[in-house]
Amino acid sequence: MRTERNRDGSWNVWMSRKEYQALPRAADSFQHEIAIRLMGDCGLRVGEVLDVEPQHISRMTDGRHYELEVVGGKDTTGGFVDGKQRETWLPVDVEATINRYV
Repeated sequence: MRTERNRDGSWNVWMSRKEYQALPRAADSFQHEIAIRLMGDCGLRVGEVLDVEPQHISRMTDGRHYELEVVGGKDTTGGFVDGKQRETWLPVDVEATINRYV
């Protein structure tokens, strides 16, 4: 793992793929495992993870893959009242894990 301290006291952290793969398995709950996977595999921020609901998941047109609608995401432009909306790829195994949780 590589770390770098920012001027504001926060940290940037980079993990190897192997280190990341161990992280969800070490989660102390099923809910935490899903949150880690949404951040690590789908690129969601913490605030975005908290807003994920099953109805935000849809099957892509190829019929084999899924996408996740991110609502209320980070808006760096200031042009959106309730945050920016976007879609991101959702791995099949993460979709299955979410469905098992629900």
